[in-house]
Amino acid sequence: MTILITHPFVSLKGDGGDATLVRPSNWNAAHATSISTGKIVGRLSAGVGAFEEIALSAYMADLLSSTDAAALAGKLGLFETGDVKYTFKATASAGWVLIQGGTGTPGNTIGNAASGAVSRANADCLALFTLVYNSCSDAIAPVSGGRTGNPTNDFNANKTIRIPNLVGRSPIGAGGATNDGTTNKILGTLYGAETATLLTANLPPYTPQGNNGSVIVNTSNPVASGPTGTSTGGGGFGFNYPSTYGIMQSSGVGPVFTGVAQGGTSTPINITHASVALNAMVKL
Repeated sequence: MTILITHPFVSLKGDGGDATLVRPSNWNAAHATSISTGKIVGRLSAGVGAFEEIALSAYMADLLSSTDAAALAGKLGLFETGDVKYTFKATASAGWVLIQGGTGTPGNTIGNAASGAVSRANADCLALFTLVYNSCSDAIAPVSGGRTGNPTNDFNANKTIRIPNLVGRSPIGAGGATNDGTTNKILGTLYGAETATLLTANLPPYTPQGNNGSVIVNTSNPVASGPTGTSTGGGGFGFNYPSTYGIMQSSGVGPVFTGVAQGGTSTPINITHASVALNAMVKL
């Protein structure tokens, strides 16, 4: 684009024959301008005044040449391949791909234009394909047809890779166990569930409450019913025993414990923390 500077007044007079004089066509014509290389026109000095040349570095010139916000963000390094952001948008921004569902539909796969990938099939997926390939095992991010160990070769062989699923999940920090009691979390691995069923081992110790029944005792075979004589005149005497005499025995019913019902029906409890659902996208 050429910058044109003209007078606001346009002369309708015809030119005279003397070319050494300023003629109306000279007045009406665009004036020639010039500026040094690597400069832009502006004014840094305070107050109103003449135009000034402002130095423009190659880096800033490249930023100013960005075609859109996404290109500018990429040049500024605001986002790099593999970065994730959350949004209310239902479609991915330019240079991004939505993370939409693991093994579901869509299948969360990326690859080249001939790969048949569901989330995105385009040459611009190579960088993300390579990053996920090198960062996650095939069990976490499976590659169609298996891995050769070279992501570029597998990408060019029209294979797809599945991006780990963020749908319905919150991100957590990956890494080894620390002194705060957390356990090792492997990059890209899915952890946790939305519900849990408590087991007996999960319950605190407790003493059951209830009532013991009464004891009923029956006796049989009574002892001697009376003496066989008297001892008034001296000498001994015996006792009369019933014909069924034997060892005295007792029988009955022992205490019966009647407990009060404890626990419930083992219905799983919801352990989802307070959340808000958003779409997630990852930078290509």
